[in-house]
Amino acid sequence: MTPSRIIQMYKDENIPSSRRSSTHFLNIDVTPQSKTPSRARTPCRVRTPFSNKENLHFNKENMTPSIRGILTERTIKPDSTNMYRTNSTSMYRGVSTDMYRADSSNIFGADSTNLLGADSTNIFGIDSINVLGENSTNMFGTDSTNIYGVDTNIYRDSSNVHKGSKIVNSDDPQIDYFVDNAPNKKYKNALGNGIGIDMLKQRIMDLEKELANQIEKSEKTLRDFDAVRYIAQKYKNELYGPVYIDGDQRSINKLLSHISKNCGPDVLKEFKRTCDGTQPTVSQIFEWLEDSGYLIPVILQDFRATEKVVWLDLTHTFEMMKKETSNKFISENQFKPTEKQLLNRHMLISGQLLGVFALPNSFHHLTSLKLSSIPIRNTDIVNLRGLKKLNELFIDDTGIGNEAIAHIVALKNTLRKLDLTGNKEIDDEATYNLIFFETIEIIFLDGTSVSMDGVRKYVSMTKSPRLSQITIPKECRNYLNRRNEIYCIERKHGMIEDPSRVQHLPLSHIRAQLKFHYEVNDKINITGSLEELAKTLKDILKRRKDDAKVMYLA
Repeated sequence: MTPSRIIQMYKDENIPSSRRSSTHFLNIDVTPQSKTPSRARTPCRVRTPFSNKENLHFNKENMTPSIRGILTERTIKPDSTNMYRTNSTSMYRGVSTDMYRADSSNIFGADSTNLLGADSTNIFGIDSINVLGENSTNMFGTDSTNIYGVDTNIYRDSSNVHKGSKIVNSDDPQIDYFVDNAPNKKYKNALGNGIGIDMLKQRIMDLEKELANQIEKSEKTLRDFDAVRYIAQKYKNELYGPVYIDGDQRSINKLLSHISKNCGPDVLKEFKRTCDGTQPTVSQIFEWLEDSGYLIPVILQDFRATEKVVWLDLTHTFEMMKKETSNKFISENQFKPTEKQLLNRHMLISGQLLGVFALPNSFHHLTSLKLSSIPIRNTDIVNLRGLKKLNELFIDDTGIGNEAIAHIVALKNTLRKLDLTGNKEIDDEATYNLIFFETIEIIFLDGTSVSMDGVRKYVSMTKSPRLSQITIPKECRNYLNRRNEIYCIERKHGMIEDPSRVQHLPLSHIRAQLKFHYEVNDKINITGSLEELAKTLKDILKRRKDDAKVMYLA
């Protein structure tokens, strides 16, 4: 009996012997077969990698590698004709119709001493040097173009999948492939259509072209966005006023350019001579324009958003504009305007100046405003209602009346100093609005039509506990100077001063109190009923008290 020949080999020869496991050793029986007839196996009985019969370790543990699809992970569908290619006499391309040649003493040849002996070509008699060699075109012979009717280039050795390859992701859901560095590779998409290298190059060119178009579109969108942002900033500056920053040369140059455009280059040269070559600040520019009279409406509105403008005097600007208007009228009409014509034109100028304060975000940090001697219409004063931080307002000799006082009541919570000097249209009716100024400290009423009764009413009814000074018309001052002729201003023994005590006095005491004042002014009636004499005494004492307060404040 022929002794058994068993060859033991490890699954992966590249693993060092120190790290090998006994579970991965393969035992192969190479005992020569006897010459007794045996039942030949037909091709359909050959154990294949996909057979469910007795496991011969072709799939996992034998030398035959597992066959996997690299492009896709779909189940390999057999050829419609025959999965095992029945046209081939043998799956392994053997010379004999039988896998195990009967004439041979063993499959591997008599001269071979091991499975992969050097003298034998290979197990199956093909021309490749080894079973899993990288140089072989396929595992089962060079003449066959496929294994099961599928392109063998798709199903390559899994050990070579990631050698020189990289995954390519495509926007096309039908394309899913590897890109090999090796030339002339064939690929298939998910639909099974062939994809050549030229098609891939064309696809890349199309993607690059599409990317270039997207970049161009994005750049155009950015340009359009910049244009819209510039327009929006322009509208914002027109609506809320531009902001100029000290130390920002670009911002300062923009302001100077705007001044040169609206006032003339000579004005800009005149200003630069005062700077001695240094870069001016926004405050310096504003103060020079204010003193020189160049704060015309188009220039004034450029400073309305500037926080550093807290004090504003428009009198010099008005005089400059009035002079230019008069000269323009004379040049156009060849004669001097009448006083009424000049007044109308002056009011138009003041209306333009005050109209700047009605713009949004206009001088919210302004604390003092001087409009002295500028003819102003009552309706133009309403433009000042937005100056919420205004503490001082000088509108003397402006020609305003009681209506204008009603408009500036909106400033009652912030206004501390109010100059109404010289406005003859303001009379006692204005005091009903003036008493609502809760923070007023100083008020000028001289030159107005307010009488002494109006002054008394104001000082007695005002809601401002801070009132410390008041100027009154000349007539009122003359009255105060001769009040010792109207009632007794001295304090005498037994004389009462509080008018609220009169209602508790009997008739005899009331007559006694009236005699103190009768000694000074004999026009005072000391005879009559209790009610008449009580009312007379109460009026005298109240007038005496209010006049004393006016005298103290004036």
